[in-house]
Amino acid sequence: MKNRYCFGFVVILIILNIVLLIKVNNYDTRLGKLYKEFYNIKRLLYDNDGNGERLYSDIYNHYDVVFNQPINNLNKKYILIAVFNTNNCPTCLYNEITFLNDIFSSNSIPIVSYYIGDENVLKANKAKFSSLAVTDESKLFNPSLDIVSSFICLVDNEKHLLLIHKPETGNINKSKIFYSRVKRIANKGIE
Repeated sequence: MKNRYCFGFVVILIILNIVLLIKVNNYDTRLGKLYKEFYNIKRLLYDNDGNGERLYSDIYNHYDVVFNQPINNLNKKYILIAVFNTNNCPTCLYNEITFLNDIFSSNSIPIVSYYIGDENVLKANKAKFSSLAVTDESKLFNPSLDIVSSFICLVDNEKHLLLIHKPETGNINKSKIFYSRVKRIANKGIE
């Protein structure tokens, strides 16, 4: 009789052990995915030139930053979204428009462009792509971002933010690095 109880107790312990091992494995898998997500969001929220400077602190806590506006080119894998604030940094605007014109001419990635301010500034900088006026900047992204300066971002066809770039005066190399990454992603997929 005692052997039966001992045997039953051992069987219950073995079953409980197997169930707990499966649960621990599932938790470990989920934690691994969360770590990768955290690492990726951390990578995209910092400058792409590697100096560790934060780009947008208000999206640091959000994994799913989504572009809210309708996009016609959802059959494409990636879309480049440019949001220009024409009231600051004319040199930055000129440089970014030059890079975007190059991408627009090569037809590698569709460009969706928005502007805050004066459209004539974009025309004066010879933008080959069309731009739409932003009437309510809080509705461009979910969660909403305050657009204090121009930025360019790469989104996937589900409108999730993959890369973000904020141009800096006198640092054209940072823009070159960003656009070379964009071209590489367009050709080979996400890095």
